Amino acid sequence: MKRVIYLVVLSLWGEYLIALYGISDDIMELAYSRTMIFCIAAPAMGFVNTMSAYYQAINREKAANIINIGRCAILATLAIILSPLIGAAGIFYAQSGADLCAILIVLALIPRREKAKV
Repeated sequence: MKRVIYLVVLSLWGEYLIALYGISDDIMELAYSRTMIFCIAAPAMGFVNTMSAYYQAINREKAANIINIGRCAILATLAIILSPLIGAAGIFYAQSGADLCAILIVLALIPRREKAKV
């Protein structure tokens, strides 16, 4: 929930908060755009980290490791692919993309319960 609040705060007052550091306008614009790219997937990152901790707590370490290693592998792959294509912004998009793809990994690991036969 905190990550959603951060996203809303940065969306509304991000330029003002970044301007507190006393940087030039062109760097402020760059910092704001990169921060917004990063914050788009912040709720996804929170969900993935929570589910990984949950799986560790219920002694499903293998599932937790699959989530974390899968996210890192996707992040590295996307960073290698996107950074030459769109520059430094590719790194930020790679992190957002990895977090969103990690949700798919989490959903795939949720155990499917068979319907009770009546």
